[in-house]
Amino acid sequence: MKTSLIAVLILSLCLGASAAHKKKSGSSPTPTLRRDLSSSLNELQRVASATDKDIAGLGTDKPKSSWKTLWISSGSHKQQAQMAASLQRNLEMAMPELIRDVQASRGSFSSTFKLYNDLNAVHQTLESLVQSMDTHSKNPASISLANDLSTMGRIRQQLSSYIQDVSASMESGTKMASAAPSGTTVTTVNGVKKIIVDDNER
Repeated sequence: MKTSLIAVLILSLCLGASAAHKKKSGSSPTPTLRRDLSSSLNELQRVASATDKDIAGLGTDKPKSSWKTLWISSGSHKQQAQMAASLQRNLEMAMPELIRDVQASRGSFSSTFKLYNDLNAVHQTLESLVQSMDTHSKNPASISLANDLSTMGRIRQQLSSYIQDVSASMESGTKMASAAPSGTTVTTVNGVKKIIVDDNER
């Protein structure tokens, strides 16, 4: 059961990497990037880089060794090595690109949701890795990874709150448009909804 869960998490990371290379279409960017979202993205960039370095530093307390040679020696450690490798690929390629997509789209719903899904997969995989290190490693890097995990969890909650806000705004706009009489157009300019009535339409 545990092996299946780890396989699913690693697959989620791979899917995140694949999604990062797909072209977006039909998204309508907002004029500016919300300050709270911008702050979350900047912090996510920082913690992603730090986590990548912390994973790379696992096992460096032993001469001529690394997390690969420390964990690959036994079957129980191969899964940890696979998780670490998948995390590094995601943190170095998929996540940075998804962050840039959100910034370029000024926080569009679709791009932010893709980033949230990827961060969620990274967080779950990192959590499994940190938990396994409680018994398999005494490397100080495990403490740093635990801190990275905590930071990612907080950013994940921030992105979730942002997505809920955007979703609520979209639903509100849809309800207003459906309630408007014939000949009335509802538009959004700089976050302010405006109703335009066509007097010539009868």
